[in-house]
Amino acid sequence: MNHLVFIPGSILAVMGIVFSVLYTRERLQFGRPSLKGVFLKTAASTAFLMTAMLSIFGQPILTVNPDLAAGEVLTTRHCYLFFVEAGLVMGLLGDVWLALKHFSKESKETYTTAGVLCFGFAHVFYMIGMIAFYGDFNRLFFVLWPFGLGMFLGAVVGNCGSRVGLRFGHFKKPVTVYGTLVGSMALLAGSLAFMYGFSEPTLNLMFIGGFCFLISDLILAGSYFGHGKNKAHYVITNHLFYFGALALIAMSVYFI
Repeated sequence: MNHLVFIPGSILAVMGIVFSVLYTRERLQFGRPSLKGVFLKTAASTAFLMTAMLSIFGQPILTVNPDLAAGEVLTTRHCYLFFVEAGLVMGLLGDVWLALKHFSKESKETYTTAGVLCFGFAHVFYMIGMIAFYGDFNRLFFVLWPFGLGMFLGAVVGNCGSRVGLRFGHFKKPVTVYGTLVGSMALLAGSLAFMYGFSEPTLNLMFIGGFCFLISDLILAGSYFGHGKNKAHYVITNHLFYFGALALIAMSVYFI
């Protein structure tokens, strides 16, 4: 680990946490996202993105193997960094779209769909990065079973939501697909961490961050598609797990 990079990266992460707290306070004060709250949430997500981006300066210089044809894969390390940062960018966009739905009744469903798509792609990018750097084709079981169980969990959420008071309506299929992706991401990180005997800090942080994401989204599903689940303790726990997940994922790149 390059401490000259890790220290300012940690400062950026702390800034993200501060903006997260300010956003949560704003959200509780007004009972719904305000324009100021949108700026604060965007600032928090941007700080976590910058945290991950800064880590590139602590990595070895990217060089091409002269024995390889130009344009071939350079290093899987940088591949992981790229996809984690791409995931954080998609998460930032998802935050913006989901926040804007509160300011336009006519485009509410469009913004919600855009937000779900962005976060879905974010989890896809996280999984690609982990598989590219940590995947082992001689032990494919550790890569494949999380997707099978993730599909099962997504189907359960999509088809059993009504039993716990959730009304997905025509969002049932997007919710099912998204549930599959977020569940698969958390399970994949845990599976790979187990494969390495939990000796890789990056995977351990992704594992914890993935499950924080999963818990946050389960709480958020109640707020979006349920009733009576917009109270203060729901908002606080949702933001705690969501921003906690972003912080853990952003910091994971410093231990690769």
